[in-house]
Amino acid sequence: MRNREIEEERIRSLIHGMVAGYEEYRADAFADLYAEDAELTNVVGRTLSGRQAVLGHLRRLFAEPRFLAGRPVGETRSQLRWVTDDVVVVRTYQERAGQQTTSGAVLPTRRTHSLKVLRREDDAWRVVSDFYMDEREDSSLTYEDGSPGDG
Repeated sequence: MRNREIEEERIRSLIHGMVAGYEEYRADAFADLYAEDAELTNVVGRTLSGRQAVLGHLRRLFAEPRFLAGRPVGETRSQLRWVTDDVVVVRTYQERAGQQTTSGAVLPTRRTHSLKVLRREDDAWRVVSDFYMDEREDSSLTYEDGSPGDG
């Protein structure tokens, strides 16, 4: 069994690299972070399969002026959960303001969650699944505290 504290530091470094890549709009920053067989599902439900498809998507996204109009609001938060010694799930949350729709309308502040599955490969951690979702105000379920729930 490996030292989890050391491994968590390595994983947090990978997540920090992903956040920096997004904030600096650099698709090349992701080249070594995704596994060859990685999948990314974006906030509109489109799934890209394979490292090259994911990197191609990021290059296109980072070249899009309507995406570039957005800026992070506050720090990206993350939580890590071990599944096995070689698999970790990382949840992240970030807010972005100023992004635009394809018609140029400014979106409300986006509250984006991601669920990343990382696998140890050749003594390096790689993202094998990356799933993004934006919070919504509307819902078909209300929690006991009155807040909107899943649905």
